[in-house]
Amino acid sequence: MAIGVVGTPTTGTSTATAPTGSTTGTLLVVAAAGPSGTTITVPAGWSTQLNSTTSNSYTNLRLVIASAPWSGTLAMGFTSATLLVCSAYSGTNTSSPWQTNNFSTETGSGTTITTPSVSDTTSGGWRVEGWGCAGLFSSTTAWTTFSPADTIHGETNTSNLAIAITDSNGTIGTGSTSVTGTIPDTNAIYDVAMAWIGILVPLSSSGSNFFFF
Repeated sequence: MAIGVVGTPTTGTSTATAPTGSTTGTLLVVAAAGPSGTTITVPAGWSTQLNSTTSNSYTNLRLVIASAPWSGTLAMGFTSATLLVCSAYSGTNTSSPWQTNNFSTETGSGTTITTPSVSDTTSGGWRVEGWGCAGLFSSTTAWTTFSPADTIHGETNTSNLAIAITDSNGTIGTGSTSVTGTIPDTNAIYDVAMAWIGILVPLSSSGSNFFFF
């Protein structure tokens, strides 16, 4: 069974909403962000892929990427999150959805951030990315520009915080892959940004979970 996007991604603050069309077994992926001084609590039933804090001398950011198979009783509250995005995927191996994943950070010295390079060994895998940016003394806008081109499947922002979930919108070839995003803030010296990348495993394949806490 091929992987596919379900419904339209949803946004919120501390409560995720499953996209319309989600059914039992649909994999939900949430990117949640807030100031690094807070602890974003991931609800029961979710696997945390990335839970990390980074900062420069002026700005801080906490970005959490979490996933879980949807069910009618799945808890959806991400305590202390400031913004979140929820995307949904069908056709994934829900018991071991991620073949591999990793993250990188950028603190106030550049206008772009590149995810780590990860190797896809699964036929039919999808590349998924999570992005977060916190800015200070300038206007933070939406994440929009990626190389290679990615499809945005959920984004939201305030004047000083922006997050997004993007993906390959289709299967990728095996081998190494990474994505570069343009940080959506005009005053990069005060920025902090984080980028996460994972490879989704299709239902017909086996994979391994890699969890970061």
